[in-house]
Amino acid sequence: MKIILRFLILLLLLMQAIKGLAQNKTVFDVFSNREYTYNNKYKEIKDAELNLNREIEINYFAMRNEGADDYNTLNAFIEKLALFAWKDDKRKFELHNQVKARVGNYLDQVNRKNSGYYNSYDSDINLIELKSIDIDFVSICNNKITFKQNFEYKVASNGSGYYNNNNEIEINITEYFVADCFSESISALKKVFNQAEIKSLENLLTPYVLQYVNDWKSDGEENENEETASDVNEENTSASTPQKQKANNRGIIDVQAANYYWYGWGLIIEFPAYSKSTFVSQGSSYDIFIPYDECKSILEIFPMYASFSKLAKPLHQFSNFDYFDIINNYGKYRQEPKITSLFLMNNANNKPKKLTVGSYQTFKDNKKNYRGDFVYEFNLNASNFQKVAEQTNYSYFTEKDNDKPNSKKRINTTENKKNDVYDDKGNLMIRKAEKPGTRNDYYYFYNENNCYYINTNGRSNYREDEIKKISFINNELCFHDVCLSFNKNKQVDAIKSIKYEHNDVEIGFDEKDRLIEAHVENDRYNYFYQYDEFGRLIKYYYYEFQRMEKEVEYFYQDQNLLPFLQKKHTLTNDTFEEETYDWEY
Repeated sequence: MKIILRFLILLLLLMQAIKGLAQNKTVFDVFSNREYTYNNKYKEIKDAELNLNREIEINYFAMRNEGADDYNTLNAFIEKLALFAWKDDKRKFELHNQVKARVGNYLDQVNRKNSGYYNSYDSDINLIELKSIDIDFVSICNNKITFKQNFEYKVASNGSGYYNNNNEIEINITEYFVADCFSESISALKKVFNQAEIKSLENLLTPYVLQYVNDWKSDGEENENEETASDVNEENTSASTPQKQKANNRGIIDVQAANYYWYGWGLIIEFPAYSKSTFVSQGSSYDIFIPYDECKSILEIFPMYASFSKLAKPLHQFSNFDYFDIINNYGKYRQEPKITSLFLMNNANNKPKKLTVGSYQTFKDNKKNYRGDFVYEFNLNASNFQKVAEQTNYSYFTEKDNDKPNSKKRINTTENKKNDVYDDKGNLMIRKAEKPGTRNDYYYFYNENNCYYINTNGRSNYREDEIKKISFINNELCFHDVCLSFNKNKQVDAIKSIKYEHNDVEIGFDEKDRLIEAHVENDRYNYFYQYDEFGRLIKYYYYEFQRMEKEVEYFYQDQNLLPFLQKKHTLTNDTFEEETYDWEY
C-alpha cells in the first residue's frame, strides 16, 4: 500500500510539472500594446560524444497560432534548432572550440589574479560535457521576435587548482536570433563590425561600462582585478589624453564578443562570462539595459534593428505616476504634509540647494524652546526637481549641547541614496538600486492606458515574460495588493482592497486637481487641506470621530510659493510647535 501511495504521489507531482511546462505564457509588445502567447517544451536525449551517454536536458518553446497569426515556420525552425541542428560534427567542433576559448580567458584571469603565467590550458581539461540546451523567448517588438539558444557545458580539470573547489566550471555559449513575423525569415543576430563601427560602439558603451564598474566597486566587494578597474575609472573620468582613453576602452570593451538584443523598450548589451570584457567583473557575465530614448544611436549600427530607432513615441495620459509612491505610501494621506511635499502641492518651481528648518516648542506666554535645525540638501540636477525634492529626507540635524556650539548629527537614511529618474510629466522612469552594486533597478514604460515595468534584480539573463503590465480598466488600476480608483485626470481618488489592511481610503480633489480631503475607516479619520488664491497650502486639519486633533498653518511672504513659517497645534496634548524655513539658493 505504501508503494502504491508513493507511486501516486510521484505521478501527481510529475503531472503538475508537465502541466507547468505546458502552461501558456503571455508576453507584450509594449509599443503596440499587443499580447502574444507561447508555451514551453521539454525533451531529454542522449549523446555519447557530448555527455557520456547521460541525458541532455533540452528546453524550448513554441509560439501559439492565434487568429491570423501563423508561426508554423518559426516553430519548426525552433524545434529543429533545439533537437537536431547542433548534432552534426562541424557544429559540435565549433561549440567545443568556443568553450575552450572561454576556458582560456578564465585561466588568463586566474593567472592575473595570482600574478602567474600559464600558457597551455588544453592539457588541464579532461572533460567538456554538454549539460543542457535552452531556447528561450526573449522579446517581441515591431513584428520581430528575438529568441536565444544557450548551451550549458560543464568543464572539469585534472585538479590543478585553476578551477573552483570542485575542479569544474560552468561555461555558457549563447546565440541570439531574430524572426520576422511577416516574412517568416529567421536570422542569427550576430554582426561583424568594421573599425569605424567598433570605435563608435566603444565610445557609446564606455560610459555605461564605467557606471557598472563604479557600482560594482562601491558595493564594498573586494575588487580582485583592482588595477584594471582603477585604471579604467581614472583614465576615462579624468582629463586624460584621447590616446589613453581609446587604448583603455579597447582594453575593457570587446564589442565583437558582446551580445546585443532588443528587450521590451530598450537594448541589452550582454558581456558573456569569461570573455575579454569581463576582467572588470572577475569573469562574471554582466549586462547593461539601455532604454529606448538612449539607445537610438546604437541601434543605427544594427541593420536588423535599425527600424527600432524610428519607433513612434507612445502617447499616454499618466501624470506624476510613481509606482512605489502609490503602493508603499498609503500612510501619506494620514499624516500632515512634509515641508518637501509643498514643491508639488504648491506647484513651486523653485530650486533651492539647501533648506534649514528651525524647530521650536512654543508656549502660551509666547516663549519658545529651540530644539535644533533639520538641514535638507537638494539635487539641483534632478530630472524632475519637484518630485525628487518631495522624496528628499533631511541630511543632518544640528542641536545645542549645554549652550555649547551646535553639534551636528548626520542622518543615515536610504532616501538620500535614491537616484530616481522622471519624465517631464513627473512619471517615474527609472529607480536605481539604493545600494550600489546590487543592480536591483526598476524601469518603466508608458503607452496609452498601460504601464509596463521590469526589475533587473541583479540578473544577467532577461526574459520577456518578466515584464509586468498594469492597466487602467474602468478608471481602476489594480496591483498585487491594492486597487486604486482614478478620476478623469488620472489622479487617485480612492484606495481600496489593501492587502493586510482592513480599511479603504477615499480621497477628494477640487476643480484644480488639488488634494482637499481624505477619509479613512468609514470616516473615523478625516483629513482636510485648504489653499489660498495663489494655490498655496495654508491649512491642514486632522479629525478623529468628528473631533479636531491637529491643526497646521503655513505662512508665506508676498507671492512666494514656499513658506517661511509653520505653526502647529496638537489638541490631544495641547502642545504648540513652530518651524521656520530658511531657503538657500
